[in-house]
Amino acid sequence: IGANGETVTAKEADEQPIQAYLDQVTITNKMLKPVIDTLLSDPDNSPVIILQGDHGQLDIRDEWRRGATGILHAFFMPNGGDSVLYPTITPVNSFRTIFNYYMGADFPLLADDVFFITKRADPRFPKKGSGRQFIYFTDLVRPTPKK
Repeated sequence: IGANGETVTAKEADEQPIQAYLDQVTITNKMLKPVIDTLLSDPDNSPVIILQGDHGQLDIRDEWRRGATGILHAFFMPNGGDSVLYPTITPVNSFRTIFNYYMGADFPLLADDVFFITKRADPRFPKKGSGRQFIYFTDLVRPTPKK
């Protein structure tokens, strides 16, 4: 999709990937801003707002590891809700954290692991079956904490 909502072919996007990305950000912002403004316009209502992507750059070359597994993960959590967020939170715990804080639920938090599924077999990772590979990426994208 282009900056004004026009159709962009995969070939066109592949020819200018940075511009295609910027155009997608532009149209996304144009579409989301009025929705968010409406949600925040009622002073008597403090909504929880989550903007979350499903994946980052779909290229797992070494220099792209963080991009491949990084996603848009933005929260608006009023009334102190932001206090329960932490730097390594992943989507598996987004709603668990919100339900626990705002609704008094008691969902246990799961491991904030990062996985990647390749489009085809990648020789850098052990092959398990044919075609796509399910790769544990957590250790590859997060630095080991210093002791």
